[in-house]
Amino acid sequence: MPRIGFVSLGCPKALVDSERILTRLRAEGYELVGSYDRADAVVVNTCGFIESAIEESLAAIGEALAENGKVIVTGCLGRREALIRERFPEVLAITGPADYEAVMAAVHEVLPPAHDPFLDLLPEAGLRLTPRHYAYLKIAEGCNNRCSFCIIPSLRGRLASRPLAEVMREAEALARAGVRELLVIAQDTAAYGADLRYPEAEWRGRRLRTRIADLARALGELGVWVRLHYVYPYPHVEELVALMAEGRILPYLDLPLQHANPAILRAMRRPANSERMLERIRAWRRACPELALRSSFIVGFPGETEAEFGELLAFLEEAELDRVGAFAYSPVAGAAANELPGAVPEPVKEERRERLMRLQEEISRRRLRRRVGRVERVLVDRVEGGVAIARSAAEAPEIDGVVRIEGGEGLRLGCPDRGADPRRRGRARPARRAPRGGGMSGSRRLAALALLAAMPLAPSPSPAAAERRELGPLMLEGVPPIPEDLLERLARYQSARQALLQDWFPGGGVLILTRFGETNQVHRVAFPGADREQLSFFPEPVAHARALPDGSGFLFLADRGGAEFFQIHRQHLADGRVERLTDGRSRHGPPVLDARGRRMAFVGTGRNGRDFDVYEGPIEGPHERVLEAEGTWQVFDYSPDGRFLLVAQRVSINESEPFLLELANRRLLRLRPKSEPASYDLMRFDPRGGAVYYVSNAGGEFRTLRRLELARGEERVLSAESPWDVTALDREPRAALASPTSSTRTDSRGWWC
Repeated sequence: MPRIGFVSLGCPKALVDSERILTRLRAEGYELVGSYDRADAVVVNTCGFIESAIEESLAAIGEALAENGKVIVTGCLGRREALIRERFPEVLAITGPADYEAVMAAVHEVLPPAHDPFLDLLPEAGLRLTPRHYAYLKIAEGCNNRCSFCIIPSLRGRLASRPLAEVMREAEALARAGVRELLVIAQDTAAYGADLRYPEAEWRGRRLRTRIADLARALGELGVWVRLHYVYPYPHVEELVALMAEGRILPYLDLPLQHANPAILRAMRRPANSERMLERIRAWRRACPELALRSSFIVGFPGETEAEFGELLAFLEEAELDRVGAFAYSPVAGAAANELPGAVPEPVKEERRERLMRLQEEISRRRLRRRVGRVERVLVDRVEGGVAIARSAAEAPEIDGVVRIEGGEGLRLGCPDRGADPRRRGRARPARRAPRGGGMSGSRRLAALALLAAMPLAPSPSPAAAERRELGPLMLEGVPPIPEDLLERLARYQSARQALLQDWFPGGGVLILTRFGETNQVHRVAFPGADREQLSFFPEPVAHARALPDGSGFLFLADRGGAEFFQIHRQHLADGRVERLTDGRSRHGPPVLDARGRRMAFVGTGRNGRDFDVYEGPIEGPHERVLEAEGTWQVFDYSPDGRFLLVAQRVSINESEPFLLELANRRLLRLRPKSEPASYDLMRFDPRGGAVYYVSNAGGEFRTLRRLELARGEERVLSAESPWDVTALDREPRAALASPTSSTRTDSRGWWC
């Protein structure tokens, strides 16, 4: 029987990869051995995240070559094959992370499998490197975020979620095999299902969405502890906290916050609003008082000043996180942060890290004191000299503290301590972060695997068709002349190449969409100063943001997959709450608001499934179909008195016809003669009445901003022809936002007013 030695390095996700490879090896009849001299070949699963982990992996490869000579390398460092080949050209094969088939193919090349694979000897849950009573459950590979300090996406690829039914089958098998705690992991756990657009799956006779909240609820029905790791603070984390408050999953959140200063977070390409994060933490603790929070932070990031580090300390004092890990910034080959100026000296990095940990030790001590005298259910990990080492819901294995139970020699491993006298319970120690590389020599890992090898294997009503007629004398109110310098340049934002202008924001500023990982996210840019603040934190694509007139929030479209494809949502800025406003009909076009922000109109799929009709109603609904006619329609604005909508019918790719839609009787009033084909976009009523502003390319190559006097039908061109797209008018209107067209090549891209 061929014999394999295995060295596993890195994070829990790499550990799961090792478990799956070991399961395949044993299923095919390979014997797993715990020493180099007994192995016919050695597989080394590496880590390539930070420099210290890279060096540890290279050292493990060198040790295996020296002691055995036949080595196959896999894991994250395998993505840097040239580095490994330069140091160790004699390595037999190199594969990337989670590439199980390539690893098995390499093993087959070196050691052909035995004829009888002994499948009946495998445990139902496969082979694992963790103790029998807890296991890591990996629900996705890869990551769509592009943090400047991280190269995980280049190592492990984009987000790739596992099907929900497949995850649940594995979880059930683990529970039947005796696992009492499932630790749910991924690079971005809260984004689970986003890449698949949240399809439905069947489990236990009911339909579930492939999203983290549905998965967590289902896992909570297995009768085991469910602990979530690497939870990015998206808005739907509130759903997870609600499950924790109900006791369905453990009240524990592992949040990768990284820093608190907005400038540093922007340089890291992370969410940059620590005040809102503090508000959310307070809200979570109000909803679930037992909630334990842990996070990790990077100190000494390029450009970090003493004042910015001080903001991080102040954030920790205010947040009072239960557990914290701190890392001195370490450059990683291939990371974008390597190009940032302002490198912090190593002694300063280490001094800041020590200062942060001293502060956090006191915070953790205060948090732990509040638990003294309470009776808590714990899971026993091991018994040492009559003392049981256990964990409560607030402690994850290997990275958090422990609960010591004196006189615990009679307690069984992996079983909840239900009857121990609470007066004998020890205090949980403050958290100490385990080294990312694993902190164990190759020989110790092989010794642990020797123990493994020795284990026993056991339908809305249809309105009347809209009536059309030519525009008659429609008298509203006069309007004073607008300034001639409407397109005077106001501001320019450095990252405009990646920004899409959306709307003005009340109080001085604009809403934009910028690239965040693989999605667009909504940001607010305040004038003067052009300071940017991220407002949305969605794993789904976000589009068409519109500010509410009172500044309390904004509307947007989100592609959430399935029945929620391109639905209109409202986000409240006060608490970050997000609510869906439409019920499945809106699949095209942004919403528009009336002057008070109480009603909205939008286009949605027509009754025939091909055309797009116009819907209107209170912002919370119901929304009634007010224009049902053949073709694709666009909706732009309400009249100041709310009686009319500005709409246009698209007649070709480059041509459209503008109309006023009278809401009371569903009449269409033509704005321009039908003999003047052009493209009409960004149509807005003058809020003082009497006129309409719009952008058109009538009579020219480029689009220009124009004003139409409704009473006399007179049109006035307000801007010269130029390769710029007017994106939004302010509420007066006194100014317009403009940006370069996509065909324009210029080094001076920016926003103009």
